[in-house]
Amino acid sequence: FIDGHSSSGICTPSRFALLTGQHHWRRFHNIVGAMGSSVFEPDDFTLAKMFKTKGYNTACIGKWHLGWDWNALKRAEAAKWSKKRPSRPEDFDWSQPIPDGPLAQGFDYYFGDGTINFPPYCWIENDGVVEAPTAMLNTKTFRKIPEGKWEFRGGPMVEGWDPYQVLPTLTDKAVAWLEKQSAEQPFFLY
Repeated sequence: FIDGHSSSGICTPSRFALLTGQHHWRRFHNIVGAMGSSVFEPDDFTLAKMFKTKGYNTACIGKWHLGWDWNALKRAEAAKWSKKRPSRPEDFDWSQPIPDGPLAQGFDYYFGDGTINFPPYCWIENDGVVEAPTAMLNTKTFRKIPEGKWEFRGGPMVEGWDPYQVLPTLTDKAVAWLEKQSAEQPFFLY
């Protein structure tokens, strides 16, 4: 493999095209918004599903940014999300599994933060949050950084969430997952 091209200049369409082999523009052109729904249809065939049919152990570690069904966790009494009132931690039952994520697309294991600059700001393992968000990320008071300007969206956050720990944590998780694989079973890590 010496020549590859992205189907789009932004992440959601490119990730979708890579995983499904489909041209994203036949279905959508934009990225999944903060706490947005899945871009997949139930019958979409993915690389992970294909590898599973061939006996592979599959994992996705890192940024997903292809959506989940966050509404399945939303409490009945929660106000509808709007740009004037972003979702709050208390709007969700974080103890429930999150449908339509990486496990629904053929992955045996997932660990990541969904998208580094979109809520919820917490770790997700398989189909659940590792720790429930209890705070709100406020874009006006979130810490100043030397790199310039954050492009974080306000929303539910684990207290003390540190975006500088995202890459080291994902690297550690990926290495640990790889070390658990055996020579007898092929694997696919996305």
